[in-house]
Amino acid sequence: MEMSVNHDFSLPEVFFEKNPMNGRTNTGHMSYFQMWTLYQPELENRVDEKMLPSFSEERRTALLEERAAIEALSNPEEIVRYMRKHIDMSNRNLLCRKAIEAGGEVSSLLVDMLAKNGLDVFIECAMLSLSRADEVYIDRVAEEFPAFRNSYARAAATILLAYREYTGSLKDVYDLYIDLRESADEEEQHLSETVLFAIYLLSGRLKNLQDDLAAMTGSADNRI
Repeated sequence: MEMSVNHDFSLPEVFFEKNPMNGRTNTGHMSYFQMWTLYQPELENRVDEKMLPSFSEERRTALLEERAAIEALSNPEEIVRYMRKHIDMSNRNLLCRKAIEAGGEVSSLLVDMLAKNGLDVFIECAMLSLSRADEVYIDRVAEEFPAFRNSYARAAATILLAYREYTGSLKDVYDLYIDLRESADEEEQHLSETVLFAIYLLSGRLKNLQDDLAAMTGSADNRI
């Protein structure tokens, strides 16, 4: 499939001066961090050690039962269906790794569903899972995300593309930023901050952050 990317696009000369990041944490920051730390069992074990004792016995039991159910998943459709559930955040990485291990069939289903799905929890799990997908599926996201029905899905896709360093998608990401920033909808205006973060990443303006995350995760490039 030939991608409609624009490698010759340049941002307006004073773009960064006129569009500084406001310093507030947004969903884009969290998604980007989760993509870098998806395969960090030591970090997850430390979180478990700190958090599990503070949970009620009921929640601990439910969390461990849910974890066992995720481990038992094998059918691609079942994995994708599970992503529509409001699972415990402590189990999200496990579910996404299960999707990655299932391979291209799950990745293809995720891209198909992102075109029309508006459920935040599914969008977040799908993007995290696709962060390690074969390039052909990232190509599809780069090609198709401007037409995603849901604005949160479009914004989340820009973080995935930034993580995978799809600089040829910068024109479409910029166009989305302008659309969201100038929207009359307050939620879409807020989403523009996520897309702005992606623009800074794609433009190489946050190289120190990327280097720090690579050092923290013990890999200069763990994107695939």
